[in-house]
Amino acid sequence: MSKSDARMLFILGQQKVVEPTTAADLAEAEQYFIQAYTADSGFYRALGWRGYTLVRKFEDGHADADVLDEAIALTEEALEGAPEDYDNHWAHAIARLFRREWEASDASYQQAMSLDIEGNIHLICDYSDALIYFGDNRTALRYARKAKGFRDWHKWNTAWAYFFLARTEFEICQDSNYFDLAIDEIKSMVLPPHHSRYLADAQLLVAAIHSLRGDNDKAAEAMQIYTAANGSSWTIDEEMERAPFDDNNEEAAKNRDFWQTAAGRALAISHT
Repeated sequence: MSKSDARMLFILGQQKVVEPTTAADLAEAEQYFIQAYTADSGFYRALGWRGYTLVRKFEDGHADADVLDEAIALTEEALEGAPEDYDNHWAHAIARLFRREWEASDASYQQAMSLDIEGNIHLICDYSDALIYFGDNRTALRYARKAKGFRDWHKWNTAWAYFFLARTEFEICQDSNYFDLAIDEIKSMVLPPHHSRYLADAQLLVAAIHSLRGDNDKAAEAMQIYTAANGSSWTIDEEMERAPFDDNNEEAAKNRDFWQTAAGRALAISHT
């Protein structure tokens, strides 16, 4: 196969990794990336994306944490082969994040953005998500707004940042206007909730907000959409295992506790 074949296989793999995905999508994506690298052994970005795909398998509950070791190895090999490619640093940052190596992850994100001269809004948006796990909620919102585009997951990331900005106000008065801003972002998503490609995790966030406000009927309505896509067996322990908050950072630990409480209440509703 030629280098052009490798690029085509790579694109096919990327298309399979786009949110939301199934276990079958991720398995197929990994095979495309393997084939792309086999066709062109100098195409290191395919290795990085294969590593990212393995992280997604863990994040989505289709693989155990052991898969992250292979993801790290693949992204490191991609970096050794093409250290000038920001995409490889990005994949490495994600793998480090989910293996809870927060300083190394942040450093790789920073390097990716310094090399990305075009300002990839997907990278900026993804970094805003990581910043929540690092405990920097206000910077997370700034990046989310900067990256805000047409993709529903960009809007989801903005809602995610608003949710954690609500934490301080909620601790004082048991509510926050940031909750309303988060829900508005979710409502502005392009695809309707019952669409097959809808980002169902958004409804877990909506349910979490309503559960904190004590509106269990609205929380249950949101959870019906979430469980229709993800099933009802997901537990709060599984959720927190795959939510890489920095336990060594005070603000990140507070974010973790806030999400554990809110998501725990929402998931409990789906099990009643």
